[in-house]
Amino acid sequence: MKLRGYATLTSTYFVDEVLDLGDVVAMRCPNEPDFVDGNLLTFPRAPTEGDRADWEARFDAEFADLPDVTRRAFFWDDPQGSEGAAASFEAAGYEVERSTVRLATPSDLRPLERRPEGYTLNQAMNDEDWAAIPVLQARDSEGRDHHAARLRRLEARARFLRSVAEGARPGLRGGWFIARLHGSPVGTVGLFVREGLARYAFVHVVPTARRQGVATAMVYDVARIGFDAWGAHTLVLMADEGSAADGIYARLGFRLVQRDVGLIERPGGRSS
Repeated sequence: MKLRGYATLTSTYFVDEVLDLGDVVAMRCPNEPDFVDGNLLTFPRAPTEGDRADWEARFDAEFADLPDVTRRAFFWDDPQGSEGAAASFEAAGYEVERSTVRLATPSDLRPLERRPEGYTLNQAMNDEDWAAIPVLQARDSEGRDHHAARLRRLEARARFLRSVAEGARPGLRGGWFIARLHGSPVGTVGLFVREGLARYAFVHVVPTARRQGVATAMVYDVARIGFDAWGAHTLVLMADEGSAADGIYARLGFRLVQRDVGLIERPGGRSS
């Protein structure tokens, strides 16, 4: 099955296994069963009425050897962003994910108007840097019941992405960056490139440092690194539809080109 959409194509950068099964693509992370966006089936079209039982059975068959993957996830490679019969899945206990997909080439990127006072950006290079990344990403869930589980999942992601940044995936290069204000780490962002097509990963700023221009500066500075040092010709960014982040990307010159829609089962689904 040939992947057409920028979102689905670049999602393959962040998973352990990509299995082309002809009529569907399975993306799998056997070592990260809780990584819902990394254990999924991608279909060539949006769901129609009556597809749910067949799609669920197909997921169960393709993930039968990974019993710890307890939530089904479905996406479809439709560059038009059709939702099809997503509402029928939603009524059965699925969450609908709606995202914008934006692109920028070097000529699209708009100059950065300003950087926050005391702002610096450095690439993660050592154990201390990589250990700090999941802690920063989980900062907004501190004090909640799911914080420990979320931190474990983010630590697993960081281990995988560090291996990629250090050359574990031939043809895929990139890295992760930490933004600081006056020396204190406040944000993270990753960028990974294959054959000139680059995808951002997890643009995140801790709650206490938001609305100060940190995310804008990070995205711009990492874009310049991707273009100037890593051979990128096109950058791909995704954001929740209607979010503040999407507005930031638009102001930087990222063009809206597609809409991405998917379904993720709420906790307790597959194992129940």
